[in-house]
Amino acid sequence: MDVDKPTIYPYPGGKARSRVWTHFGFYKIKEGGPSKENLDMTKAICKICRRSYANKGNTTNLAVHLDMYHTELSATGTTVKQKLTGLKQAKLSFEVPKSTAGISSLKSTEIDDALLQLLCQKALPISLVDNAFFKKFVGLLNPRYQIPHRKLVKSKLQQKMNDVKQKMKSDLDTCQNVAITHDGWTSCNTESYSTITAHFIDTEWNLKAVSLETTKVEGQHTSENIAAHLKEAVAKWNLSIPIAVSDNAANERKAFELLGWTRLGCYGHRINLVVKHSLSVPAVQHMVAKGRKLVGFFHQSSSANDALIAKQQLLNEGSIADKLIMDVPTRWNSTYAMLSRILELSSAIYAVANDPTVQISKTGITTIRNYAFTFEEQLLAEKICAILEPFQKATVSVSSEETPTLQKIMPILLKLFQCIKITEFDPPAVKSVKRLMDAEMQKRTDDRDLGIMASVLNPFTKELAFLTEEERERGHKMLLEEALSVTCQVTVKTEKVSDEETLPPVPPLPDLPVEEVEEPNVLMLEPKQKARKCGEDDWFNDVIVLKTEQIPQNTMIREEISRYLGCVVNQNELSILDWWRENSHFYPRVACIARKYLSVPASSVPSERIFSLCGSIISKKRSRMNPDNLDMLVFLNRNMKYYW
Repeated sequence: MDVDKPTIYPYPGGKARSRVWTHFGFYKIKEGGPSKENLDMTKAICKICRRSYANKGNTTNLAVHLDMYHTELSATGTTVKQKLTGLKQAKLSFEVPKSTAGISSLKSTEIDDALLQLLCQKALPISLVDNAFFKKFVGLLNPRYQIPHRKLVKSKLQQKMNDVKQKMKSDLDTCQNVAITHDGWTSCNTESYSTITAHFIDTEWNLKAVSLETTKVEGQHTSENIAAHLKEAVAKWNLSIPIAVSDNAANERKAFELLGWTRLGCYGHRINLVVKHSLSVPAVQHMVAKGRKLVGFFHQSSSANDALIAKQQLLNEGSIADKLIMDVPTRWNSTYAMLSRILELSSAIYAVANDPTVQISKTGITTIRNYAFTFEEQLLAEKICAILEPFQKATVSVSSEETPTLQKIMPILLKLFQCIKITEFDPPAVKSVKRLMDAEMQKRTDDRDLGIMASVLNPFTKELAFLTEEERERGHKMLLEEALSVTCQVTVKTEKVSDEETLPPVPPLPDLPVEEVEEPNVLMLEPKQKARKCGEDDWFNDVIVLKTEQIPQNTMIREEISRYLGCVVNQNELSILDWWRENSHFYPRVACIARKYLSVPASSVPSERIFSLCGSIISKKRSRMNPDNLDMLVFLNRNMKYYW
């Protein structure tokens, strides 16, 4: 080592990242240790040739020095000469490399919209967009797509909600009559919510069921509070006074009495109450209680459940096994589902109870034998299921949202009364059940007038042949009274010659064979419509039509109703709404009434379905959700199929 030359000290602190500092250092300018304060950090000195370079925080000039003068110590492994010889003439290209290419704004918006649909339709949390595995999944599908962050997703959902509201308002403004359903619900974090759904038939005769709002309710669910909430919601959406459907709770009934609105009690709820009260017969209660105990044991014992599945597969040759169903007090006709499944699996249950090789304790075997149905109880269960089956079908029928249901009420009631007629072969317990059912149904068959009106407006049952003579007359009378209240004017113009003009005589025409032509059952068209139909100009209508005659309104209404009730309808061609779509212009007043009543649901199930959706959104892990966010997600979920 040359003693005359000053010592070159390495980069102080050992924090240098670049490999060039292995061969470069600094001179000391002050006494003390080799720290930044004591070294000349402005100049970097090569330890091999002691050439100095300005140190400005960039090591490129130092790496170039090693490439040019100390090739064997190159920091990059490639000399400057090799770099220069490897250069090629660049080609002009406007194509963006695939690795760095972005995604078009149109495609990005389309993917964003699909992401919002996924979150709303499956009730997924918005925080999904921040999940690392979701980002990895989307990155594998399209690495160029940038997932929006949570706040941006929420903002997009709010904007989509505003767009859907505008479309829905414009649709509701075209409807003169809208029906609503209302119900209340309490979430898992003990917060009360109220939901309102709207049902209407649009101009194309499509039945739509939409959610208006799901809001948090402060205070008690008194009839006054419910009435005020409903009145505010109807005013907010600018709706006319609707026909409302709700359950049969006392506060709901009183709320609509305070409002003075027409209310229909939920027929699904009525059927549930009829079934509950009718099963209070002691023999039936004992049999149902044994069924609950039996199902509860199999639900609690995994070994017993495995044995039951094994016996089912053995008896049914390896088919998929079923599980016993426990009835739920708040679920309609769940007792029927429980008894039906017990009867269906009775052979497997008896096999488990009498097989000594099954891996169940003696106490478990004794429990199964005690709670399994005897032959008498099994016969009673079969009879009860035969009675409850029509009620279950009726519940499903009145709970539909895709098709009109109000016109089904009268046929369903007639069918149920037929099913509960007592016969001489019925056991005493079954007779008691049927008597209770008949008494309960007689008490809960109010609102028959709405059902009769809807049956008249159903073109396939407008004659009301299944009703009594008194009910038929009342139904047709109600239709006439309703038509008289509809504000619809139809003016018929007749072609007559004015007294002030004298036209030349028309020469006699030769006799032509007379053919009987059936007149189409249509309304007379206005002159402009006639001219367009004939393909003529309408500027000479005043020459052809010289006088206007106003037909009395009552006469026109009676004629229209007579034509509607007398028209022949093919029972196998169209649905109710399809028929009205094709024939509404023939019966304009009756069509207005049909839009009003056929849009009314026979049950408040749409509100119950919304609460089921709310239960999947507000869970124990999402119990602190903002009520406005809940309303937004429910609103978009229920209305996206119509207005997204």
